[in-house]
Amino acid sequence: MTLHIGVGLADVTPAPGTPLGGYPVDGRVSSGVHDPLQVLALSARDADSGDHLVLVCFDGISVPDQMMRELDLGPDTVVVPVASHTHAAPSLAAWDQGVMGEYSESYQTMLIETTRRVAVEAMEAEASGHLMLGTGTLDEPVGTNRRDQDGPRDDKVRVIEARTDEEVLALLVLHGCHPTVLSAENTLVSNDLVWGLRERVSASLRAVPLAYLPGGAGDQSTRHTRRESSYDEASRLGATLGDAVVAARPSMTRVDRFQARHATLALASRPTPSLDVAERQWQYWTAETERRRIAGDPSAHRQAEVELIGANHIVRRARDDVRLPDQVEVLVTRWNLDGRSVAFWPVEPTMGLALDLEQDDDTWLCGYASGYFGYLLPEPDCERGGYEVAASAFDCGAASAFIEQTRRLGPPADTSYDTRT
Repeated sequence: MTLHIGVGLADVTPAPGTPLGGYPVDGRVSSGVHDPLQVLALSARDADSGDHLVLVCFDGISVPDQMMRELDLGPDTVVVPVASHTHAAPSLAAWDQGVMGEYSESYQTMLIETTRRVAVEAMEAEASGHLMLGTGTLDEPVGTNRRDQDGPRDDKVRVIEARTDEEVLALLVLHGCHPTVLSAENTLVSNDLVWGLRERVSASLRAVPLAYLPGGAGDQSTRHTRRESSYDEASRLGATLGDAVVAARPSMTRVDRFQARHATLALASRPTPSLDVAERQWQYWTAETERRRIAGDPSAHRQAEVELIGANHIVRRARDDVRLPDQVEVLVTRWNLDGRSVAFWPVEPTMGLALDLEQDDDTWLCGYASGYFGYLLPEPDCERGGYEVAASAFDCGAASAFIEQTRRLGPPADTSYDTRT
């Protein structure tokens, strides 16, 4: 059984003055560059089944709808764009645009054109090769649940290595944590935590392109693990991820066949509340944030700040009448890799969802892929409300639909990998 593997790589670093995303700060623009942004495309073709998957991984905040349309490479190719979700990259168009500020159309156009070009280059570079899969355990936590530092967290990295018999072509590193160490005060373009990861891995594997795939990162951040919001700290925590990647490589298993399946899922959207209701929530959390600041409890104060961001989301959506159709169609992809799978969802999934899918279905979950519709929470958390629910496009119950659709895309019972949809 033979795989054909190709890789493409390009720079997508913005010019100074480009609006930055990730934080609801009006007028936040890039003042320079700390480290460059890139697009890494991996084209994998199974010569036996004919299945063809192209992953287009870019350093950015989210996948805009226009990118999905422009990356249509034909009916026989499954294309999955994935954003690293660095908050020190340019703002891009999103379903709740206006909440996160303006974006540069010229930069977005350049990014989309580059992702398509790099995807085609990866396809043209295909040659005989194979994939390696493995996991590495972290020596210390990089991220924790931002509401409860004792809640579920990700203690490992998952590594996909694309290679020929002679050389490593690219590394994909999947981990469940917002790659955010720097604060909103930072205006230098950067990969933030992923920069530290790349720096550490490059010490062992020079010139090998590396992309970060965010896993169940929706409720995971470095809030309780970072010592400060600095580049030194991004380097320290990134090195923890990098050490786990390097340690995973000697025990990785080889993959010489796969199946790529995808399907469209229709989901009910979350209604936009009235402006009056939205403003009352905003007023409550504004007052509560100030009360907790005066009380001197930094953790409680920070949590109130997060809820205030959610209230701000709701106010802006209500004020600007940001509404979705009653039903929204999303793309779910499952990459079945000879006994293990990777699922790609166009949301920010929480860690509990990711860990359950890995334990029950031997499937790694990658969010921020094939579009962007905000957070996705299991039903009990969704009913609780809060910032993540405010920043979600879907009603409670959507997580179960994602899981069931993912399971339907699993390999046939005989694991022949010859059934495609």
